Amino acid sequence: MAALSNLALKVLGIVGGLLAIVIGLIWLVFGFVAFTSTHVGSAGGTLAMVGGVLFVLLGLMAIYSSIVYDRKPSLTSKRLLWSGILGFFVGYVVDIAIMGGFLGLASWTVPGTLMIAAGLIGRITPQRLASSLPLLNNDRRDIRLVAKVMYGGLFAGIIIMMMGILLLSGTMVLGFQEESKSDSELISEAMGHESFGQYGSALSVYDRIIAKNESNAEAWMRRSHALDKLGRHYEAEQSYKRARQIETASTKGLIRLNESNRS
Repeated sequence: MAALSNLALKVLGIVGGLLAIVIGLIWLVFGFVAFTSTHVGSAGGTLAMVGGVLFVLLGLMAIYSSIVYDRKPSLTSKRLLWSGILGFFVGYVVDIAIMGGFLGLASWTVPGTLMIAAGLIGRITPQRLASSLPLLNNDRRDIRLVAKVMYGGLFAGIIIMMMGILLLSGTMVLGFQEESKSDSELISEAMGHESFGQYGSALSVYDRIIAKNESNAEAWMRRSHALDKLGRHYEAEQSYKRARQIETASTKGLIRLNESNRS
């Protein structure tokens, strides 16, 4: 039983650490691009790069702790557990200036869950685990084997369920945040997409603004620019004309208001 739990811990910890390093490198590249972006700016890019470095360090810590677990089981299991937990805080801060923290949290869901699971395995001694689960102490070898497979599958299912719950919760929170955003916040988000050359994504945001408020001239104007960049020039021209019509109507309305106030 001890050998099985040690193997499970090492596999989960090493895989989680490797995924963390890959994610950290991706965030480093993304942070560099964001740093040079005129819209996101140096603050968001710097946070993303610092977060990428921290992801890599947490991944290395998880791999090292998994390898040396046999020598210092108590200390290394704590390191695995806290590496997984801290990664979620790092993920939120990494992405706070770009996507409100959601993308950073989502990217850490898989490695973080694996690290936490490895840490929890290390905190539970094989003797305590065996005494708490039926069939593992059975005299028959075949029953013990079936029990190990069954409990292993159950444990894997719990890990997958944890990942799903975290991702679903994050998606629901993001959806609520998106619905509550003002037009100016959405325009800022769309400009962020444009700064990375993602004009299709920016266009979808402008369409969302217009669906809520058809009289938003700025959204129509910026939509025209995004369409032009996508090569949809006729649609861009129509969007530009619509923006000008709204601006003209707004200007006339202000003139009438001023005249009525004077009289």
